[in-house]
Amino acid sequence: MWASILDPSFALTMHDPFNPTSDVLTDVNTQGTDAYDANIHAMAGWVKVNGRKQWQTCSQALNGAADFIATQMNSDRLGQAEHTAQDWATPSHGGAPWPGGFPTSDHMLGDWIGNLDPTYYDARMNNLLWIRQHMPIRTHVPVTAAQVRANMQGGQCQ
Repeated sequence: MWASILDPSFALTMHDPFNPTSDVLTDVNTQGTDAYDANIHAMAGWVKVNGRKQWQTCSQALNGAADFIATQMNSDRLGQAEHTAQDWATPSHGGAPWPGGFPTSDHMLGDWIGNLDPTYYDARMNNLLWIRQHMPIRTHVPVTAAQVRANMQGGQCQ
């Protein structure tokens, strides 16, 4: 919706495969602390290295998020790709570790109040516009995780 304000070619119609754009179910059963679940929210999760559990680095988490976004884009799942891209540019996400449980007050402030900062807002809008401009259903060209990583803004380790 916001993208159509900046570029009318992104306006949605009832017959557009991009409608509805939000996938509110993205959060269902994705709050685990393993790398896959955490990366869906552009956060670092646990991985096993030499049989020992350790946190992903910020860069590993964003690489995982980029892979998730590319996979969703190539599968025509705009809502899920956008969800991760928005989290990428949120002050409490962007590669930070996810310890699980109920989010701390700092995390929630970053999700809600921190997003009012124009820098984070601009980064989120850039991420959404880039995804919409490069959806394979529009371009007929698959995207790679490397392309996603190079074009997302925000994150704690950019």
